[in-house]
Amino acid sequence: MSSLATYTRIGVEPDANSIRQQFAAANGWENQYRLIIQLGKLLPALPGEWQQEEFRLKGCESQAWLKGEKGEDGNWHFACDSDARIVRGLIVIVLAALNHQPAAAIHSFVSALESASFFPKISSSHLKSITSSLDFHYDHSRTC
Repeated sequence: MSSLATYTRIGVEPDANSIRQQFAAANGWENQYRLIIQLGKLLPALPGEWQQEEFRLKGCESQAWLKGEKGEDGNWHFACDSDARIVRGLIVIVLAALNHQPAAAIHSFVSALESASFFPKISSSHLKSITSSLDFHYDHSRTC
């Protein structure tokens, strides 16, 4: 199994359902913003060797990296990090839904996220850079 398959349990715990429940309990955008910041603390630091230009998210206003690979189990596994607390929290939300999932689930999620405005108080460039990178991995997986 690949090293990314065991790098973080985000996607298993917390998963998308537990994130949804936490957001449902957080009343108002200020509490939701605080929740995003708290979720970012769950993200393990990315090893220095993965903080390279080839893994950097383009279009992100902060420094952010995404490394992904298709595992022996056929699912995609990701490691991400950022120097911005809000981006780290957004990464955890995305990983909760997509980490350790097949390519089709990734594509469905990215399509749904891009067609809705889930986070109106957050810069769209934060989400766009993450989702475009995930969509790249999906497109690449279809050719593998």
